[in-house]
Amino acid sequence: MSDEQGDTQPGRRRRVVIIDDDDAIVETLQEVLLAEGYDVEGYTDPLEALEQLRAQAPPDVIVLDCVMPAMDGPRLMETLAAEGSAVPVVLVTALSDPGFFIDPSHPQATRVINKPFDLEQLLETIDDLSSGTPVSAPGSHRHTRAASTQQT
Repeated sequence: MSDEQGDTQPGRRRRVVIIDDDDAIVETLQEVLLAEGYDVEGYTDPLEALEQLRAQAPPDVIVLDCVMPAMDGPRLMETLAAEGSAVPVVLVTALSDPGFFIDPSHPQATRVINKPFDLEQLLETIDDLSSGTPVSAPGSHRHTRAASTQQT
């Protein structure tokens, strides 16, 4: 029997790490993901997040802001990849052309979502990535979760 999120390890809750310099985004995503049954850690300091990621078992998914002080999202992804991390990353950005910063073939930039983002789309992406199922095409929505019009 699997848990509510479709995890292959019974009793194990999937873990998501959120890294964004905007406190409101981190707090909102923590609340929403906790309500969805995930274990969640949120960081507004990318250097602190990197330190914690190095010290702990890898999460199932990282939700990462593109532009932050001290270390931007793509640089953090490069650092993790150089250290052997294969954790899928959902990169969120307010930039209209994230391709300027991100090589689309980067192995960890599994998905790029523009801010303001639709919470439903982000939840579906996290669910897909953390369960190992293929990521839905942009704009597609599953009908298992109540539709959300909230944007963050």
